[in-house]
Amino acid sequence: MKLKHLFLLLFAAVATVSCSDDDTPENLADSVAGQYTGYTTAACAYFDGQVATDQTVAITPVASATNQVSVIFTSDSYGTVTIPSATVAKQGNAYMLAGDGTAAMGMGGNTKEYACTFTGKIENGAPELTFSVPTVMGGLSIVFKTGDAPQTAE
Repeated sequence: MKLKHLFLLLFAAVATVSCSDDDTPENLADSVAGQYTGYTTAACAYFDGQVATDQTVAITPVASATNQVSVIFTSDSYGTVTIPSATVAKQGNAYMLAGDGTAAMGMGGNTKEYACTFTGKIENGAPELTFSVPTVMGGLSIVFKTGDAPQTAE
């Protein structure tokens, strides 16, 4: 009888050790969330390589979804781009982001919303995020990065 109890106790110990909380998948959104300040380079049918400094991007996990973030790009030059739900995937050491949203842009107090696509890569904490607005200025592409802005041609 004692041998049976010893066997049950040993089985319970092994079963407890084999269970872990590591079975819960990582929410990649938490790894890329943050407030980023940097610069942009923009190109369209009318210009190429236009640099703007003091640009901001806020990336926030979507509370009701795993591996989803909302992205808000704010710029005095280009308005506000809102991506309500972008997917986050891990590729090697980099996090890849993609989604769709709207860009609120305009001049002289007249703002209009345009469809926008978003792709990005964050590696070692450094983002390279691209916002594409195909119906503005023959196809506007804005690339956001952190670090030192490139020199503009004078």
